Amino acid sequence: MMAADDLTAFERILRDYFDRVDAQDAMGAAELFAPDARVSIMTGKYLEGRERFGRALARVLAQYETTSHHLTNVRGEVSGDGAEIWSYVYAYHRMAATGRPWHLWVRMYDRFRRVDGRWLIAEHALHGVDSVPPRPDIPPAWYAGHPGRPPAEGLAPAGERGLAAIAVAAPDIAAGLARLREAVERDGALPRTTKALLAAAVAASKGHEELLRAALARGKDAGLDAADVWGAASVLPTSRGEAVAERFAVAALELFGPPEPGESVLAADSAEATGYFTDYYGEIPARIAFLAEAAPDAFVGFYLLHRGALRAGGLEPKVRELVLCAVSAADFQPGFLRTHARAARTVGATREEIVEAVLAALPVAGLAVWSGAADVLAEIE
Repeated sequence: MMAADDLTAFERILRDYFDRVDAQDAMGAAELFAPDARVSIMTGKYLEGRERFGRALARVLAQYETTSHHLTNVRGEVSGDGAEIWSYVYAYHRMAATGRPWHLWVRMYDRFRRVDGRWLIAEHALHGVDSVPPRPDIPPAWYAGHPGRPPAEGLAPAGERGLAAIAVAAPDIAAGLARLREAVERDGALPRTTKALLAAAVAASKGHEELLRAALARGKDAGLDAADVWGAASVLPTSRGEAVAERFAVAALELFGPPEPGESVLAADSAEATGYFTDYYGEIPARIAFLAEAAPDAFVGFYLLHRGALRAGGLEPKVRELVLCAVSAADFQPGFLRTHARAARTVGATREEIVEAVLAALPVAGLAVWSGAADVLAEIE
C-alpha cells in the first residue's frame, strides 16, 4: 500500500478530472491523461489516445444538462514511475433530452505514469455497478460490478421479481399470462409494432413506467418507426392530459430520440372548428355546442387539440383512433370506446383491428378490460 501523502496526490488528480467533467470541459479533463492513454467506459472496449478520448467525452457530456461526481474508497499501489489506483464513484446526472435525473455507481481503475515529472493517467476504466433508473440504451452487461463478487444466480431480471414470485406460488397464472401475451403481441390483424405502441400508450395512461419502456423497446426491436411513436405521443395530451403525455414522450425520447420538427397547418377559426366537429360526429354534440357558446376561445383550443391529435399527418388516423380505443378500454370508459371505435371504422379500421387494439391493453391493465369492452366490441359491424 502507498503512503497517505502519495494517495492524496493521486486522489487530487482524480478530483481535478471530475471537476473538469462537471464543468463539461471535456478537453480540460483529457489534459490529465497521457497522449497515448487507453480509456474504457463500462463497455470493455478501449479508446486509444488522449485526443480521441476528449472528443468521445464531449459527446457523452452533451447528453447531460448537469452532472455531479463524488469520489470515494480510493486505494492504490505505486511502483517507481507507475501507480495503480482503484476507487468508487457516485455520479448524478440530469439528462438534457428529458430533464430526468439518472444516478450511476461505478468502480474505477486508473493506471498512472510519470511523464516529465508529472503524473498522468495512462489507463482509465469504468466498471458499472448499478444505475437508477435503468437506461434502455445501456445493456445490463455493462454493469459488471466488482470482479470478485460471486454471480447472482436464480434471480429474475430487476422489475420482474414480483411476477416471478407469483409464478412460483401460482404457476397456472404465469402460464396464462404468458399465453395471453403471446397471443396479443404477435402479428395479427394489427402488426406487432402497432400493438406494442398501443400497449405503451396504455402503460403511460396507467402510470406504469417500466411497462411503458418495455413496450416501446419491444416495438423498436420489431421495427417500430419513430414517426409513429411521436404520432401516438401527440394523441395523449388531448385524451389523457399533460402528465400522461409527458410520461410517454420522455420514454420516447430515451428510446427513439427527438422528433422531426412539425408544421402548423390548422387555422384557429371558430367556423372551421364547427365544420370539423360536424364532419367528425355527424352533428355537433350538445357538450361541444355548449363549449362553443360558453367559452369560444376554449372551443377553438379544443378543436386544435382534437383535430391535431386525431387527424394530423405522420401517423395514420386509423392508428390514432385505435390508440384511443385501447386507452379508453383500459380506463373502463365504454362511451369513449364506442365513439372511437366508430371513428376508427370510419377511417378504415376493421372490426378485427379494433378488437386487437383492445386486447393489446389486457396484459397492462388486466382481464377486466375485456369485461368492460366486450359489449361495445360486439356492436361493431
